[in-house]
Amino acid sequence: MVDKNNAFILACRGHEAEYTPIWFMRQAGRYLPGYMELRKHHSIMEMYKDPAISSAITTMPVELIGVDAAIIFADLMTPLEAMGVEFDIGSGGPAIKYPIKDAHGVDALKKINPLSDTGYVMEAIRRSAASLQNRVPIIGFSGAPFTLASYMIEGTLSRDLHMIKGFMHSNAEPWHSLMEKLADMVSAYSIAQASSGASAIQIFDSWAGNLCPADYEEFVMPYMKRIFRRISEAGVPSIYFSTCTSGMFGLLSELGADVISVDWRVDIDDAWSGIGCRAIQGNLDPSLMLCDFGTLEKRANAIMEQTAGRPGHIFNLGHGMLPTTPVQNAERLVKLVHERTAL
Repeated sequence: MVDKNNAFILACRGHEAEYTPIWFMRQAGRYLPGYMELRKHHSIMEMYKDPAISSAITTMPVELIGVDAAIIFADLMTPLEAMGVEFDIGSGGPAIKYPIKDAHGVDALKKINPLSDTGYVMEAIRRSAASLQNRVPIIGFSGAPFTLASYMIEGTLSRDLHMIKGFMHSNAEPWHSLMEKLADMVSAYSIAQASSGASAIQIFDSWAGNLCPADYEEFVMPYMKRIFRRISEAGVPSIYFSTCTSGMFGLLSELGADVISVDWRVDIDDAWSGIGCRAIQGNLDPSLMLCDFGTLEKRANAIMEQTAGRPGHIFNLGHGMLPTTPVQNAERLVKLVHERTAL
């Protein structure tokens, strides 16, 4: 792992660093020419199951644009296969072959051994760390239980999530059994990544913003607390990513994550006030990465003015990099953040 005085690690812990670290969600992917060339010959699942390909994609943004962390190339769905969930990943996202309908579907889920069942992810982490010679940290990641359950119950991408909400309220016992199984899996999978060389773990809860605060607190929050407690015991910092959750900042601050990642729908200084004394990640609108650099620079500067050099800021997007993002814009933004925030 990287040195504990690395700028990204220091920021995760809320400590002062020599500059504000920056990386981009979905930085290892579809906007990169090298990735698109590999994609011509391999499916997404083929790429993340091949440690050589996965590590090559993981390290590309560090070499090309100079980001301060490399997130391992995998997918939120990756560990579900070992639980017995059959799925495919196409252009429209994951598609579950047999969505969970009742308690029988929950009972059929298997317990995984992440070191063996997802050993290709662990090997990709080791290869990425060796390739980068620990110049920057590797971020491991997992989907959060609620977001994984959303796919498992809905069967595919859903905007209103009416099926999972109905399951949650009408099948309390199977729901909590499902969340317990997923929380245990996410914890074990995250810890295995840390033991393989990941210096931080990000938990993606992409669909949590579809819930009202009361439902989040009752049906989701206890399991997130368990996960972050276990990651903390593994000795690495943790990041919680969600969108459209500005109405739940008080709850998110109690999860135990070291860093809360926020989207662009709230000013970052207001978000920080709502979250309290935790590190914060964000929060540029990914669409601005497609603009001329003058426009992009103006909005990036506004974020840095709002954070005002406060320790614990990790500059990032509020969501993933868009496919048509110019690589040059990403490179120039990294330089801008480094130069403007240097002590």
